[in-house]
Amino acid sequence: MWHSHRYTCSTAKAGRFRRENRLYRKPANIPTCGTGSPVVYDGEDVTIVLAFDRDWTVDVNAHPRREAVPLEYVRHWKENTKHEVWATGNQLLVEEAKIPGTVESVRRLRGDIKPFGEKDEQTGRYENWPEREKRLKILEKLFPDADEYIVIDDLDLKHVDNWNHYYAWNFMEALRNGELSIEKPTPKSDQEQL
Repeated sequence: MWHSHRYTCSTAKAGRFRRENRLYRKPANIPTCGTGSPVVYDGEDVTIVLAFDRDWTVDVNAHPRREAVPLEYVRHWKENTKHEVWATGNQLLVEEAKIPGTVESVRRLRGDIKPFGEKDEQTGRYENWPEREKRLKILEKLFPDADEYIVIDDLDLKHVDNWNHYYAWNFMEALRNGELSIEKPTPKSDQEQL
């Protein structure tokens, strides 16, 4: 069963990807789990979909000369906001940040992970792994009413329609300057002083 509450999409602060206000989502637009049953989301208002790579992006494996996104921020946005936060690059981030990744996105979209084929037990890799662009499009299908899609990756993904791409150092600068629709988390040390 899908939520029967009223779905709306704000046009505020959606940048160049403004979407029309919708009073409801038609059943044809509700993604299914491959079985025909609609996907049920935990949050009512998905505002922003954040897709993270790990290497040279998050501080667990930062660029040697550039700023990275703190792992603490990624966890904060997942645990304390209604944003959808996903690992679309190196899947080690799934465990490190406690966020869903590519396997989970395909499972939610299709109901299984058969498109990946067999998993090599020695390397842990699947025989069919989608390219980064395809991984982003999967998230777009899962969250079609998001106000904004942001990918933070060391690969240039500006060419992917509907996604705003940032390198980690540009993302952190935009976050500090208030240029994004998301808020910078308050470090725990600052919260303790309040």
